[in-house]
Amino acid sequence: MKTLFDKLWDEHTIGHLTGGVDLLQVDRHMMHELTGVEAVRVLGKRGLRVDNPALTFATLDHVISTVPGRRAGNAAWSTDMVEVMRGQMSHLLIPIFDIGSDGR
Repeated sequence: MKTLFDKLWDEHTIGHLTGGVDLLQVDRHMMHELTGVEAVRVLGKRGLRVDNPALTFATLDHVISTVPGRRAGNAAWSTDMVEVMRGQMSHLLIPIFDIGSDGR
C-alpha cells in the first residue's frame, strides 16, 4: 500500500533521470523576501525567467515589523528587501500577499 507521500510523488513525476533522480512538476511555488529577492536576481543574471508567474506567489513574512502601522521591516536592510521584492513581483506579474492585502 502506498503512502500519501508516495501517491503525490508518483502523480507529479514527469521524468526519471539517471542516478535514481526524479523530475517533478511543481504545482505552486511560494517565494518570500529573504531568498526570493536573490533568486530573482540570479535568474535575471542567467537570462532566465519565471516560467509561469500565475503559479508562483510571494509573501512578505520574514523581516516584517510587528509595530502597528508598519510598512516593512525595522531596519534599513529589511525595508530594502521588502521594497525590492515589491518591485520585482510587480515587474514579473507575480501575485504578492503584501501587508494588509486580502488573503494574507
